[in-house]
Amino acid sequence: MKRREFIILGGIGATSASLLSACGHPEEKLIPAFIPDDEYVPGIDYWKASTCGMCPAGCGIIVRTREHKANKIEGNPLHPVNRGALCARGQAGLEVLYNPDRIKGPMKRVGERGEGKWEEITWAEGIKTLVDKLREIDPNSTDEKAIFATSDAKSITARVAARFMQAYRQVFAANRIDAEENGVDGLLGGVRTGDEIFDIGNATYLLSLGARFLENWKSPVMYSRAYGEFRSGRGKQRGRFVHIEPRMSLTAANADEWLPASAETEALVALAIAQTIVREGLNKAPLRADSAKALEPFSPEATAHITDIPADRIIRLAREFSKAERPLAIGGFLPSGSLSVNLLNALVDNLNRPGGVLLVERHEDESNRALELPERELILPPGQDESVLSLRIYQMTKWDYRLIMIHGINPIFAKTPWRWLPTSSFVVSFSSFIDETIDLADLVLPDHSYLERWDIHSSFGSDGAPIVSLTQPVLGPQRNTMQTSDVLLAVARSLGGEVARALDFESSKDIVEKSAPSLVKKPSSEIRDGLWSQLMELGIMVAKSSVPGSKQRAVGHTKEISLDRSALESFLDKPVGEPNAEYPLNLIVYEHATLGDGSAANLPSIQELPDSMTSVMWGSWVEINPKTASSLGVADGDLVEIATEQGSLRLPAVVYPGIRPDVVAMPFGQGHTKFGRYATNRGASAEVLTSDFQRTVRARVSRAAGKADLIRFGTDLQETMEKKPWR
Repeated sequence: MKRREFIILGGIGATSASLLSACGHPEEKLIPAFIPDDEYVPGIDYWKASTCGMCPAGCGIIVRTREHKANKIEGNPLHPVNRGALCARGQAGLEVLYNPDRIKGPMKRVGERGEGKWEEITWAEGIKTLVDKLREIDPNSTDEKAIFATSDAKSITARVAARFMQAYRQVFAANRIDAEENGVDGLLGGVRTGDEIFDIGNATYLLSLGARFLENWKSPVMYSRAYGEFRSGRGKQRGRFVHIEPRMSLTAANADEWLPASAETEALVALAIAQTIVREGLNKAPLRADSAKALEPFSPEATAHITDIPADRIIRLAREFSKAERPLAIGGFLPSGSLSVNLLNALVDNLNRPGGVLLVERHEDESNRALELPERELILPPGQDESVLSLRIYQMTKWDYRLIMIHGINPIFAKTPWRWLPTSSFVVSFSSFIDETIDLADLVLPDHSYLERWDIHSSFGSDGAPIVSLTQPVLGPQRNTMQTSDVLLAVARSLGGEVARALDFESSKDIVEKSAPSLVKKPSSEIRDGLWSQLMELGIMVAKSSVPGSKQRAVGHTKEISLDRSALESFLDKPVGEPNAEYPLNLIVYEHATLGDGSAANLPSIQELPDSMTSVMWGSWVEINPKTASSLGVADGDLVEIATEQGSLRLPAVVYPGIRPDVVAMPFGQGHTKFGRYATNRGASAEVLTSDFQRTVRARVSRAAGKADLIRFGTDLQETMEKKPWR
């Protein structure tokens, strides 16, 4: 057997050795990014720790590089979120880095919008253009404003942009999900509890109400690993899993019992379970008398005609759930449905108990504090009074801005009120790929990929332990790109004055390094004395669990559960309206497990990966129950037309027994008109059929003339796709 040797450079040799040995790679070095290039040895693999940027979950990764090229991404076994595991999207990260369609450098539009005519420019010219456009805007004007919109409110880019726009008295919008009004806090009489971590691994009874945690719910890798522990039965009872949703997803297929409730009634099923628990006296936490009365209309007998779940089945589930040793309920519906899930968990008093809901300390954005954001309110459009705005708010407003800067989002692809950009606005995109939004932009300043930039994240592990994750370059820029936060720093220096003083940092790395002490909760001297090197080498710092323990458990016993009757009334309404002759079916639009929101559709390995339930690849489809398909004269693979009040599409039918007869389903993520050779004009955009983030709408389906290309794993069409020359 060949002898394995590990050469570890840095200050944390023993831990680094265990990291590499866990990966099973011989004769390799774990080298943090601060090692100079001239110290690299040809022919030797160097592993660098960072954070995955393919979704918001923040899994830890280690990237193998050799001779300044990255050639493999693995999960970081030291990272509590994923513990060495990595999903298919995370494995495909190198296809972002080396994608042939990646923009080579900054560009300006030279033709009409939408013509795709661009001229390459220098970074100096691109930054000057942006500076000149900003100088045209009077910071004190309330009529002409600039907006910077980004997808990740926690990123360094968002923090720098927020500070920049505040200093220049402009508008910043970030895609953050605000705290739920009907969270556990409200049920416990306003107790400030914090962020929620679901301890699936230690539960003995898991009730999922539409939460596809094995696919794309919250942190799928972390919860998939926890599910393995839940099922293992080693040293504890093997967990029982019940899943409720109208379509059999991969998560539903793994359940012991699947309840195909009517579309968008999962929250109502949860309330029926809660009402049974209360009326039979099975609740372990006290409930106010008026709250118990408010639940009476939601009895299993009264709601069965809406949910289509027999009352005796609901009663049995309520008894099983309440009597289980460690019951846990999770939910995947927003926004108001979380009330019913939180109610179930509060009733069985599983808060901050093993196998329950861990209420970690309220997560404060310490890195923003490290940046010392100026306390100045933004000058906002009429009717807006928030200092930092959610994109969900801005999707309800008009893009009436003189300058629009777009980072990390593709609003034109989604069929929302964002789907147009006014010709009077000067549009700047920081995207790395030509997409539908860039096609209407005036200036493109492409960002680094996540494997080339600096960032820092804070999250929690499955046990509630705070985690600080570092994103650092694993190699130099592969294109003539620049990190967007560095672009903003350069623009601030050119503008001078208050903006320059507000962003007095040398680089993105400088910001990350100065943010680390407060995130790690260590004084800067300790960071300088070695913790920064450790963070760069291992990619993470983990603190002790912030779950309050016995103190918080006492809250669950002493505080009565309180329900607002008015907040419950809407649950008794038909979620998507009554069936009608024109639109007799419910269309469910769901997020594909690997394509996600469509941002990964330009990666060939993601397109090539067969869907786990249908084996379809390289396209879109609509799932139809066999009984429904027979009544429509539709066979598997036929071309069908699906129509809603919003629009219509033609696409192949998949006859799928794992779906209710009154429901059809379609994944979104395909249908790009501009997104590189692998995604352009592939499949159809489900957003055409919906509006304003609806995920269930009334629809009709009919057979259409023509041939449908349904590409499935192992078929002749798959072989055709593999032989197709990509140009």
